[in-house]
Amino acid sequence: MNFVLRSLLKSNFPLFYCCLLSVLLLSVLPLFAESPQKELHSRQVLIIQSGYEGYLWTESLNRGIQDVFSSAPEATNFFFEYIDTKRNHGGTYFADLRNFWEIKYRNQQIDLIITCDTPAYELLLKNRSSLFKDIPLVFTGVNRFNPTSLKGKKLITGIVEENDFKATVDIALQLHPKIKKLVFIIPGAQSYRLQWVKDLPARYREEVEQVIITGKELGEIDREFDALGPNIIAILLSSVVPIDGIYIPYQQLVPHLAKNRPFPFYTLWDSTLGQGIVGGKLISGEWQGREAAKLALKILQGTPVSELPVIERGSNRYMFDWQQLQRFNIDLSDLPAEAVVINRPISFYAQNKRLVQMTLTCIFILVILVISLATALIRLKKVESKVLLSDEILEQMPEAIVLIGMDGNIEKWLGRAEDIFGYSESECLGRPFAFDQSFEVRTAITGQIEKAIEKKGSFVGETSCLRKDGSLVPIEVTSTRAFSRSGIAMGTISILQDITERRQAKESLRASESRFRKMVAKSPMPTMINGQNQEIVFVNDKLTELFGYRLEDIDTEKKWWESAYPDANYRKRVKNTWDLAIKRAIVDDRDIEVQEWDLTTRDGSVHRCEFYMVPIEELSLVIVNDISPRVREASEKSRLELQLQQAQKMEAIGTLAGGIAHDFNNILAVILGYAELAKDEAPANSVIEKDLDQVIVGGNRAKELVKQILAFSRQEKVERLPMKVQVLLKETMRMLRPSLPSTIEIQTEIDPLCGFILADPTQVHQIIMNICTNANHAMDKSGGRLNIELKRISIDEENEHSSLRSGDYVVLVVADTGEGIAPNNIGKIFEPYFTTKEIGKGTGMGLATIHGIIREYGGRIDVVSVLGHGSAFSVYFPVITAVETIENTVLEETPQGRGRILLVDDEELLLTVGKKVLERLGYRVTTKSSSLEALAIFKERPNAFDAIITDQTMPDMVGSDLAQEILKIRADIPIILCTGYSDQFDTDMAHSLGIREFALKPLTKATLANLLSGVLNA
Repeated sequence: MNFVLRSLLKSNFPLFYCCLLSVLLLSVLPLFAESPQKELHSRQVLIIQSGYEGYLWTESLNRGIQDVFSSAPEATNFFFEYIDTKRNHGGTYFADLRNFWEIKYRNQQIDLIITCDTPAYELLLKNRSSLFKDIPLVFTGVNRFNPTSLKGKKLITGIVEENDFKATVDIALQLHPKIKKLVFIIPGAQSYRLQWVKDLPARYREEVEQVIITGKELGEIDREFDALGPNIIAILLSSVVPIDGIYIPYQQLVPHLAKNRPFPFYTLWDSTLGQGIVGGKLISGEWQGREAAKLALKILQGTPVSELPVIERGSNRYMFDWQQLQRFNIDLSDLPAEAVVINRPISFYAQNKRLVQMTLTCIFILVILVISLATALIRLKKVESKVLLSDEILEQMPEAIVLIGMDGNIEKWLGRAEDIFGYSESECLGRPFAFDQSFEVRTAITGQIEKAIEKKGSFVGETSCLRKDGSLVPIEVTSTRAFSRSGIAMGTISILQDITERRQAKESLRASESRFRKMVAKSPMPTMINGQNQEIVFVNDKLTELFGYRLEDIDTEKKWWESAYPDANYRKRVKNTWDLAIKRAIVDDRDIEVQEWDLTTRDGSVHRCEFYMVPIEELSLVIVNDISPRVREASEKSRLELQLQQAQKMEAIGTLAGGIAHDFNNILAVILGYAELAKDEAPANSVIEKDLDQVIVGGNRAKELVKQILAFSRQEKVERLPMKVQVLLKETMRMLRPSLPSTIEIQTEIDPLCGFILADPTQVHQIIMNICTNANHAMDKSGGRLNIELKRISIDEENEHSSLRSGDYVVLVVADTGEGIAPNNIGKIFEPYFTTKEIGKGTGMGLATIHGIIREYGGRIDVVSVLGHGSAFSVYFPVITAVETIENTVLEETPQGRGRILLVDDEELLLTVGKKVLERLGYRVTTKSSSLEALAIFKERPNAFDAIITDQTMPDMVGSDLAQEILKIRADIPIILCTGYSDQFDTDMAHSLGIREFALKPLTKATLANLLSGVLNA
């Protein structure tokens, strides 16, 4: 305005018009005057908002603060910070925010800080000592304030936010007396807001039904509302809810919930009034902002903070929306007298009477003014070309503003130019840009700028210039051509910004990134870094070492997924689980759960791994921990525990076998005894004699089998003898044939000249029976053919059986046409306790046992199987060089005898058969079933007997004790001690007690005859 007046006076404007213009200007000055002239030194006030710019509550607080400061005579510069806790949270975010403020306000003088709402207040309290120490703090909008929290803290006061929840509930029930259901909406179930409802007096729960909606998702809240029906009052108590994983602001939530709903909505804050809310006793953000600003002004004007107590009771008002009152037929007379009603229809003139009057006056004055200024404007256009920028505005710029004329010399030196370069305006005007640098450097800088402007119309870049003190300062240059209004080029205008702090921050960040990259690269844990565009930006050496993948192999997530998880179904399951874990972490604000999956390495091997994912801004750090050894150890531990359990079972079975061996051998003794007696009575070479021979052979085989079981249970070495497998195989097949179903055909091919092997016949019999029994089980459903072949082969060093020593082997091949063995089970069939048979048909010990026997013999067992077509087992026995001294079995001699025998056994059957056998051998026999009776009769007639045969295991007195008692009476009496089983008594122990012979049941007729002949003729 002063500039206009100066122009008019210079143009010799008529005095009359000058006077008229002055009067007009003075008359309208109150309407257009700006705020009073501020002091040259303005105060610096930092306002920290918990919300974000544009959020209604945040803007209402700002509006109240700025209204109060605008009326103050002193100038105030505001710095606004919006920490946006509605959409951002977490320790990393607040740490980054703190570091940003430290850089931003390091060299900035702040006179006072105003925090708005609880998050901003708590964040500042936490970092106040390090960022804004000893700067007065005024807070507003703080909930759940505790005065004791300020104990020990200085220079703090403010406004406490207290809601009138009960008053809002009361007015809602008063305005809708027919509705008896209150619905409180608290998305996310914030505990302190749930407490508001719980703290309501009991009469509310008695008068109306209360429903609380705590769903987190908007769709969930909508569904709950729709299910409640129309006769409810809804009171919204929370600020935000997520929609599709994104938080929506309160001012968007309210219209969404209230729109087209047939029931009234109430709330506690005035920021949403006019968006579908009926009203209530509301908290005013603008009022809180005003009160906080008033406290701040008092502090800035010198009032000690200690004299300004915290205002703990707010001025909440009843406020309502006219449109909603009409919608729900609420009469204004039902409202409290002090209630404020917005959107009430009022005539424009009645509402703006003074404005209309002043506007009309101004229009009249402006018409005169326009006429008066018309002439002045013609002259002003000539002056416009000389005015490019207002120096007063440019001086307030935070950057240096430099205007270089078309001649290349500096014409304007404004803003922070002097602060940045150290030169005053008078030292620079009329001199070329970068005048303190060499001609070559100066030409290079200006040439680069001019070239860019000529080509693109502007220049943006970085360079370094000298300060007056000789130090270099990095600057960012933004230049463009300056033109007059008539389009004439006037020079180049440049904005120069000191970027020292930016470069330092960039260097610090680069150094930090370098350290981080080195740390990850050398980490002992396999690590990769994923980018935000589904690319893998880094893998460390350990990951390549353990899994084989280099960055070029898996530079995209697609390559990684397909390489690490080649199976499509498994890959899909892994991806879905990861997605779910990430979503849960976001929703629950917690770390991503550790994942455990099978990872396929570059060479195709599979490792069990744990995966840890740590989000770092736009990147994700993934640490892979190979736990295969741990899994194998756990599996091995479980396997060993199972083996231990099975071993304990086998030990128990061994103990049981020893326990029943005595009784079983007694039974065998009866069978063999009567068979031999019957054979003596049968006609020579008759069918009966041959059948009885088979009974005796079977009984002896059973006797040897019992011995084998007992040897196995005691883990004793069995006696190996030279033998022919072909003889035993023929005998075994004769016994096996009747036990197989008729649906199984047996074909044999036995080489009679296979030679001798060194083995235990019972163990070889066990091997043949076990393999043949397995073949039977494989064919028991559909039948088939069992092929048995016995042959002799020679193996040299180049043979495929590299585990066998070179030499001759007897090979037993047992092949079936049954179900076959699954490929994944082939390698397990010789493991102890492994079985695929149903319970009751196998223990898993058969093949493991014979595998151990064959390995002890120096042989091996192979298996070939095709699923659905059958299996073939090949057993290799090393051939030995032996002189065949006995090819056929030599029958034992059965010497006849004479004498008196005392036979003692607690089994009546054994006494009966034993007496008959001995009598046929020529002896006179006295039998006793009790050891005590036997001792008594011997005491009476010690010379009535020539020898004594006694069982070991008997009630009242065992055989060894009976023998000792008898030997005390008559030391020369021959005693033969027999037992079906004893793991604590043997031949040496018997001899040490004076017993002549020790024998294991069952005893054949020949064995018994030879024992008696030996002791009586000694």
